[in-house]
Amino acid sequence: MQSTVTVISPHATVQDAARMLRQAKFGCLPVVENDKLIGIITEHDLLGIVENLSDEEAGALHRRD
Repeated sequence: MQSTVTVISPHATVQDAARMLRQAKFGCLPVVENDKLIGIITEHDLLGIVENLSDEEAGALHRRD
């Protein structure tokens, strides 16, 4: 177990959250503002965002690879 907690700002991008989750191999990140927990973003949340992309947005993601 870690002594420091990895958190994310509510102003961070979805890409920032996804990158942090993947790099640290976490399933969720606390969202903190002014030292106060205001939410949690999970892998499930990010998959929901991807699932709800328009066909054009999804195509743009595919073309980046």
